[in-house]
Amino acid sequence: MSQHLADELSNEFTKLTGIECKATFIKKGKRHKPTKLSKKQKGVYAFLLNEDVCFKVGKANSKSQARWNSHHYNLDKTTSSTLIKSILSHLKILKKYFDKEDIDRFKSILKKYKISQKSLKEDLKKLDKKKIKKLSDELSMKDWIQNNINRMEFLIENKDDDVDYDTNLLEALIQFKLKPIFEGKNA
Repeated sequence: MSQHLADELSNEFTKLTGIECKATFIKKGKRHKPTKLSKKQKGVYAFLLNEDVCFKVGKANSKSQARWNSHHYNLDKTTSSTLIKSILSHLKILKKYFDKEDIDRFKSILKKYKISQKSLKEDLKKLDKKKIKKLSDELSMKDWIQNNINRMEFLIENKDDDVDYDTNLLEALIQFKLKPIFEGKNA
């Protein structure tokens, strides 16, 4: 898995639309840190294990900077459809991709906080801010995601934050090609 796949997808989008698209592959581990979107950029991101397993694809523009950099790495009560919530809601799916010890640790921590995988989003809403922070710290999901999952970023010029036809198409193309596990009913 490398920059090669990201470049192929970016080139396909550019060929289809005529819009220049810059692709970056961010390898799991210490280098896994999302970039920042400038006001002149919007983009699509993908979280992958490898070229055959994609977990989630999403989009953001300069008005949704937190969506780009932090929502998927941090647990909160209100943000829907994040990588962290998808992972914690579907630990059974992840068993075939990751260490059993990690999955069991996540299950144990959720059980301690009386959080069910099936009703994770509803159960989180019942916790106060301090408990959410404590749970998030105990899970250490940000570090776990950065150490176990690769990220791809696709950036295009932001001509208008109120018009997202270009990012909608780019997101749909990336979803079509990578077939993320956590989309639709599994989000």
